[in-house]
Amino acid sequence: MDLSRPYGARYDGVGYLAAGDNSQGLYFLQALKALEAVRLDRGPVDPLGRDAGMVATVLACAAADRDRYGADPQWSPAPAEELLSDSYVRRIADQAMAGTPVELLGQRKASGDTVAMVAADAQGTWSLPDPERLPLLRCRAARPPHRHRAGPSIYEEAM
Repeated sequence: MDLSRPYGARYDGVGYLAAGDNSQGLYFLQALKALEAVRLDRGPVDPLGRDAGMVATVLACAAADRDRYGADPQWSPAPAEELLSDSYVRRIADQAMAGTPVELLGQRKASGDTVAMVAADAQGTWSLPDPERLPLLRCRAARPPHRHRAGPSIYEEAM
């Protein structure tokens, strides 16, 4: 079994980690970084109000990159450092704030995706993130955060 390097991003002072290689988490972090750039430029992001179209554009850009690069990492690794670079996510944020349409790859049948998220503190206590702190979750938060105690994680060094 190969373990990939984890990647991290911050949004509104909270750190988020995702598995590397070609996981969905890479594109989740890309979207968070772009939304953080927007938040720093314009203030709090309102995903269900004035910023709904802008958030949708950020997510569409991340989905387009996922569709372009998502593959078996042994055959076609995603350029994670480039996709998470400040300059790349800045272009996504600028495109979203300008209202520029996103060119998607082909027309896919709508289906759905899942991203698992878990937060942990320095003492190893982990929980599901609070939907009120993360705009992407506000639309479909299933339940309030749960907290659990766990040991140290391989992800502690990524942030």
